[in-house]
Amino acid sequence: MWAGIGDALSKEYEVVFACRKKNMTHTPLLGKAIAAASTEPLINFGKKALGDCKNNVPTEAIEQVALDIIITAGLVSNFTVHENNPDHAEDYYYNSSLAHCVYYGASLFPQCEQQHLHGEIVSFGVLCLLTYDGQLEERNRFFEFNHSIGLPCTLGEIALTPDDVPAIAHKAASVVEWKYVPGNPTEERFINAILATDKAGREFLANK
Repeated sequence: MWAGIGDALSKEYEVVFACRKKNMTHTPLLGKAIAAASTEPLINFGKKALGDCKNNVPTEAIEQVALDIIITAGLVSNFTVHENNPDHAEDYYYNSSLAHCVYYGASLFPQCEQQHLHGEIVSFGVLCLLTYDGQLEERNRFFEFNHSIGLPCTLGEIALTPDDVPAIAHKAASVVEWKYVPGNPTEERFINAILATDKAGREFLANK
């Protein structure tokens, strides 16, 4: 559930980001609308749900978080991907973006991939996406939330260093999500966003 929260935190931000300036039709538009409902239940119920789950107590908080992780995220995934279908003229892949690109790059490093869960790494990627997109106030809100439930705010918390970042960005540029990043993404800009996130995260933790 903990890693599921980290993964589901990406849904709204990745989908809205990937859809930007795209010509949208009904199905992906519906996915985008559903994605907008995915964040607040995690923020509002996530910490309590984890505590209740640990204590083996069935509560509304657990129910709301589980529904978000499984149902909301599942619907979004199905409505926002349509690729390589010869019978359909429109291809799109809006289900994930730069947060998952961080995961794909991080998976190159065994010390990260073998010791840390997918959603845990993606939750750090959400912070990087928000930095990349200039949503610093929202990023700072996520620093607070991540820290409150033990999700990472820095590279070091997922066994990575600044020296690993160029390889992460290079891998990111090779995956399908990169094609749908709005604007003209560059590895250099992504590197700078990851490093800036790590720096801000270290400063945030130093003040805790």
